[in-house]
Amino acid sequence: KSYVSTFEHFDRIIEIPCSSEAFIEQITTAKPKNIQMKEVEEKSNQKKQKILLVDDNNINRRVMSELLKGMLLDVKEAKDGYEAVELVKKENFNMIFMDIFMPGMDGYETSKKIRELDGVKGSIPIIAVTANDVEDTQEKIVEHGMNGVLSKPLRKDNLEKLLNEYFGNIINAVDEENEELLVFDQNEFELFYDESFLRVEIIDTFINDKQSDLSRITDAFKAKDCEQIYNALHYLKSSFTYLKATKILKITSQIQKLSNEKKLNEVLLLEAPLLENYDVLVKALEEYKKSLN
Repeated sequence: KSYVSTFEHFDRIIEIPCSSEAFIEQITTAKPKNIQMKEVEEKSNQKKQKILLVDDNNINRRVMSELLKGMLLDVKEAKDGYEAVELVKKENFNMIFMDIFMPGMDGYETSKKIRELDGVKGSIPIIAVTANDVEDTQEKIVEHGMNGVLSKPLRKDNLEKLLNEYFGNIINAVDEENEELLVFDQNEFELFYDESFLRVEIIDTFINDKQSDLSRITDAFKAKDCEQIYNALHYLKSSFTYLKATKILKITSQIQKLSNEKKLNEVLLLEAPLLENYDVLVKALEEYKKSLN
């Protein structure tokens, strides 16, 4: 067996909002689809996942980098563990491929340092890459907080299978099935609230509370506590419902479900999509408010 993974598939969720109409179908963290509104994100960025490739061997990095780029992934390289830790502190990555045997600080120690970082940075999936027997490394991989292992030389089919498992089932549900989810459903919002002044008041209240709401969310994820994360999102869930923000509402429901199940690693992986969608929602609401003037 050429790789190991500890993540499980997500279940389908349908939310029933106040209007008693089931309008949430699928989750996506990519391009918003707003009726009668300009798009906020480019479709060209929809499938880009950012990968950190850590290996002291120039040829190994070149070969694996080309494989990953051929799968439409954004790849950043680090030649040793020290450089890798600094890059993780400065930038956001969706996955790390970690060579185990490196001079100075090996892959095990580098992974341990990354796991000590706060928030989602300390929970990035780390896949060990080794020329040794996979079975011999599994125990140490678990001890140092790594999520799986690939054997050298890398095989494209095994790499594709692992990437699809993580990015296909955890963060990016199949794009074609997500087109009905909206960052902000303007039509539903206007049907629900007849008066223009009420729409503006609701939007203003949400935007004015942005900093305190974001602090509550980020503090909960930083604490890595499922109950605290659940409660922080419970406070906001009704706001997303009233705003007809179907994308972020679906993400919120999924995080709460996983929090109830105490699946902390999966919960932490969804912090970045949650915050990204929150920011996109605020921008969409601001654009909508301008159109009312």
